[in-house]
Amino acid sequence: MIKPLPIQERRGGVYEAAAQRSHRPRVRSSARIQKQQEKARLDRFGSLPPELKMEVTKWMNLQDLGNLILSSDAVSELASARKRAISRGIQAHQYPELCKTFGMPGEETEDQKWYLVAEKENQEWWLLDDEKRYGEDRGPKERQDHSRDSSLPLTPGCIGRIKFFTALAEDMDRTAEALKEAECMTTETGSEGLTRRALLLCLKLQWIDRPGLEHLCSQDDLVHDYLELRQEMYDAEASEVRTRFREIMRLVGSRVWKRLKLWCWTYQWSLNHKELISRQQYIGWEKAKMWLRDVTAELAVEVVSKIGLDRAIKLNYTCGPSEDMIWINETVINRLEELFDDLKKILRNGGRLPTYGFGVTIGLLPDDIVEEGVELFGI
Repeated sequence: MIKPLPIQERRGGVYEAAAQRSHRPRVRSSARIQKQQEKARLDRFGSLPPELKMEVTKWMNLQDLGNLILSSDAVSELASARKRAISRGIQAHQYPELCKTFGMPGEETEDQKWYLVAEKENQEWWLLDDEKRYGEDRGPKERQDHSRDSSLPLTPGCIGRIKFFTALAEDMDRTAEALKEAECMTTETGSEGLTRRALLLCLKLQWIDRPGLEHLCSQDDLVHDYLELRQEMYDAEASEVRTRFREIMRLVGSRVWKRLKLWCWTYQWSLNHKELISRQQYIGWEKAKMWLRDVTAELAVEVVSKIGLDRAIKLNYTCGPSEDMIWINETVINRLEELFDDLKKILRNGGRLPTYGFGVTIGLLPDDIVEEGVELFGI
């Protein structure tokens, strides 16, 4: 004879079984309801007028748009019929500044074609292995003339242009975020858009320059020509963009100046040539000191301009001597030693102290870059 369970145990088993039975239909019902709701949303979207559908697609990323096309016959038909208009709408509405800079595929001006190739070449140069990258020396004139060649591959088609814009915008957003994290920028309301415009200006100016760190503080005619081009591009921007650009360059340039410790080299050089400097036959030592201050400030600004803001900011986070840091440091110090030799000749034989670079022409003062209180001379 089977012994019956106590009443409480029987009730608990019944309740548990009932709960399990009631739970399973709810899961199926929930999934079914979710599917029905999704279908209803797609049906509602499909019933919208074509103009409203087009407006919605302008603000979608490519992945979401692709998923929508696969799940909706109405959107699939619209995309097939108006693919070019949709892609143009995405470019114009999501990336207005980049669209203005690079143009629409097949409709680029000569300058926009040049921007495309200049950015492509700049990216490729930084992807070269160290030997090819640091050994290569291509001047900006050669680069500009070559970029006018219509046979060079440009970013293909509208979809390719959107992917190019997306990657470039993400890079700029990461740089903007790094500026905030490094406490290099204020976070005032509405400043993000202005910062992105200033970052785009920095990128444009980098295209005009030569890749790498060759010709720092150079005085040759070709460099002067391209300094004028950089100045024209800078002057063409709105005043608020120029102001933000100067602020970024001042903050990042001063951090690079500190990181490279350029004052150590000027201090030691002045000790080694104390007798020559003290003669003050052609140039007073105070004037020589101010000139070296100006040159080290300009070197820091040119480093930022040539390697780009993103790399310049990363240098400040370097815990140890990375390959890039070693290369940058060696290149800058080699150039500084050449400038020391120039100054030594002027101290001995007389002559005019040359002025260098782009920083001063846009209103960046040496005192904006050189840390206050740091002694550059040992006499």
